[in-house]
Amino acid sequence: MKTRHFLMMATLAVGMAMTSMMMISCSKEDNPVEELDGEPGAGAGGGSLVEGDWTYSISDNDVILTGYIGLGKTKMTWLGIPLTVYGKYVTYIATPYGVDFSEFKKLQTLYFDPDCRIDEMPSVRGCSRLENIYFGEVANKLPNSMKTVKSYTFEGTAIMSIDFNQVNSVGDKVFIDCKSLHNVNIPNAAVSLGEEAFACIPSNCTVTLKDSLNKLTWHSVSYSPQILVKCSDGAMGWCGDGGNSPQDFLYWTHKNDTLTIACPQQVIDNYPSDKRVIKTHRWLDYTTETKTLVLSDVYAIGAESFKGLRKLQSVTLNDGLMSLGDDAFRYCESLETITLPASVTNIGYHAFMGCTGLKSFTIPEGVLEICNDTFSGCTSLETITIPASVTNIRNSAFNTCTSLTSVTIPEGVTDIGEGAFCNCTSLTSVTISDGVKNISDYAFLYCTSLTSVTIPASVRRIGLYAFYGCTSLKEVFLSGKTGIDEYAFPDGVKIIYI
Repeated sequence: MKTRHFLMMATLAVGMAMTSMMMISCSKEDNPVEELDGEPGAGAGGGSLVEGDWTYSISDNDVILTGYIGLGKTKMTWLGIPLTVYGKYVTYIATPYGVDFSEFKKLQTLYFDPDCRIDEMPSVRGCSRLENIYFGEVANKLPNSMKTVKSYTFEGTAIMSIDFNQVNSVGDKVFIDCKSLHNVNIPNAAVSLGEEAFACIPSNCTVTLKDSLNKLTWHSVSYSPQILVKCSDGAMGWCGDGGNSPQDFLYWTHKNDTLTIACPQQVIDNYPSDKRVIKTHRWLDYTTETKTLVLSDVYAIGAESFKGLRKLQSVTLNDGLMSLGDDAFRYCESLETITLPASVTNIGYHAFMGCTGLKSFTIPEGVLEICNDTFSGCTSLETITIPASVTNIRNSAFNTCTSLTSVTIPEGVTDIGEGAFCNCTSLTSVTISDGVKNISDYAFLYCTSLTSVTIPASVRRIGLYAFYGCTSLKEVFLSGKTGIDEYAFPDGVKIIYI
């Protein structure tokens, strides 16, 4: 036999000695792939030709492999595909209703000749241990001849990465149940994609697609909750929390500096709204690019969702949004304004901390407390509107809001936390409504522009250093029933009892 040598493997000779009947491509040079010369073998039933371990047919001088009849299918760890049969190129492998690779229970490696003429990647569906497909010495990069990958082609395999090279047509659910898959590369910008091309991938997988994001919808990645698709002009993925379900509830796209988060209509129709919570944040690869954020049908923003989007300037939030998690917009330095919908009832710890460009803010009616450090370090914040629903202003809520000039504490507030307005150096006016019972330690420490303050009779305690360092403070009006801790006021301040 004439052989075509393209790959030498140290273990091949041992394998050949043990299984001399495994493949028609066996040769004394131990090549995994060969050309067969001579005359065709006798016809088999149904008109198929038989040679060695393969059945085949001939069409227009091309060879179609129609079956594998060799022994040891369940024990083989590698298999070679012949380049030619009797001088004619193999151009197609009939799978799965001919050559059924799922029968090769231990198959780990599949070999093709580097000059392979097969134009459609044969289905290896169900070949659960298959990790590598070699084309010559190159692993897992389809040859130039292969233009088509049909639906379910790699289903259930152990493939970890694949390069589609010149493929121009990709079917649906190509990688369903590929638990080890990490990387898919599709460099052909003219590729045609099935509606569910990357659906049902259970692993943390990145797909790199040279084509436009416009070709994708949420159907393209349905039931692939950990997937990230990078396109020539953007990216997309999921960002919710499907729990034990393989489906996720929110998907995101990033294009032209805009991050959009939405909920599929199918989810809206079949699941309660509280499932639509932003949990994961794989868009953080684009933190230096995002300038605009648009949310649609989102129930809650999870912790740290948009933390560090330093160029974020514009935010559109949907009606029905209920909650902003801890650190949700922390360090969004370019954000100047943001309007929360009336539906919001919770703003988490540090939610806007370090948003140095934020100039004004209105807290929606229905929010019960302003959490620790919510606006801490918002050095450009000039105005804040606190609704009557708020009952507590927690520790350091407005710490170092150095541009804040006035604040009104509504009647519903009972407690002003430690350092709540500490270092608000431009604060000249504070209105504390009747109902406040406790002004905690350091609450207004170093508010150096504050000249006068009236403490209502409802206040039972003014904490340690509460107004200390307020160097412009000249007089304080308060009730004789109010307890005053040590160093609550700076030296020389005039206390007037009312």
